[in-house]
Amino acid sequence: MGASLDQAALAVPAVEPGAIIVLGAEARNGPDGPDVGPLTLERLRCAAVLQRVTGLPLLVTGGPPGPDVAPLALAMRATLENDFAVPVRWVEPTARNTRDNLQLAAAILGRDGVRGAYLVTHAWHMPRAQREAVRFGLPVVPAMVGCQRRPDGRPTDLLPHADDLATSRFALREWTGLAVAAIGL
Repeated sequence: MGASLDQAALAVPAVEPGAIIVLGAEARNGPDGPDVGPLTLERLRCAAVLQRVTGLPLLVTGGPPGPDVAPLALAMRATLENDFAVPVRWVEPTARNTRDNLQLAAAILGRDGVRGAYLVTHAWHMPRAQREAVRFGLPVVPAMVGCQRRPDGRPTDLLPHADDLATSRFALREWTGLAVAAIGL
């Protein structure tokens, strides 16, 4: 998603969104300790734009990326508040995976009477994330990051790109996640 918000992301679902959920992706080592990684930063940028357009409160979710490491959600909140000047209302710091992200987010929002939300994650992750939101009774509207340009006949469309290797990795991870969810693990 660019600097502007795709108007399709603002479609009104059966339940009006009352919040924005941002799923953590990965952390990296920053100069002051754990920090958000590039994928998480893309999601935070999208969430900041969406928050400014809608005025809805934000929930960030992401647990510790390793033992004795601060939760990713804390770095996400710091980035949104300090770098994007966007307030964060809820911080969920314990989720270990997508299922935890949505289960815990649904519980937090439910306690505050929020019955639906925009969900910010990457396009390649959205099908699994939406499935988990539905599992926990939380209607969501996708606010996808990283929608790629469709081939339009340029000669370069036929050439392999290094970025496509990363996309393949993400696709394999998501297919594995969907398979695990399908068998109920």
